[in-house]
Amino acid sequence: MKTHRKLLCLCCPVGGIGALEKLWKVKVRSEGAVGNSSLGWISWLVPFGVVAICQQVTAEDRHPIKYWMPYGKMCRLVAERYGYVVNRGTIESAHDPRGFARTQAHEQAFSPFVRFVRRWSPYGLVLWWDRTENPLRKSAPVARAVCTAKAPTGADYMREFHALSRQIRQLDDRVRRAETTLQSRLDNLEIQILKLRVQLKTPDVNP
Repeated sequence: MKTHRKLLCLCCPVGGIGALEKLWKVKVRSEGAVGNSSLGWISWLVPFGVVAICQQVTAEDRHPIKYWMPYGKMCRLVAERYGYVVNRGTIESAHDPRGFARTQAHEQAFSPFVRFVRRWSPYGLVLWWDRTENPLRKSAPVARAVCTAKAPTGADYMREFHALSRQIRQLDDRVRRAETTLQSRLDNLEIQILKLRVQLKTPDVNP
């Protein structure tokens, strides 16, 4: 969809979007935009931008207010807290220590002005815009599966700790065996050197 059409739709009441869709023969509403259970019939009167933002809320979200926060701030927050990498409305990965840096790298595809507008626009609005703009976006089940990926627990960390401890012990054993072998070879070498010295000091006795 063209940019000016999307901007116009965001300002129009949801009740008038159907007429715009018939006029332009394009689909601007995503599934559930009209008749949303959380808004009911009021959703037909409010601007479509409000519905687009509310539509990004999932059942797993405990703080829906985050979709109204600035996009740049939320990208940093979800990257620092969960390691999410946001790319054109989708979550590429989770638990990434470089999540925010990778998110910023994806944003470099836009011009400085567009990056500024995106940075201060509502988080849910930017997600909706990207998801309706990008035809190659991930399917909803895949995106939700990544978003709800289970964070490492204390048991996971303990298993990793025990595995690392076991590897360290194995390396210590190998080092000790190598040191023992080396010392044995050095001792044998010293014995051979002493034998050579003794033979050199002992004169040959001719019969």
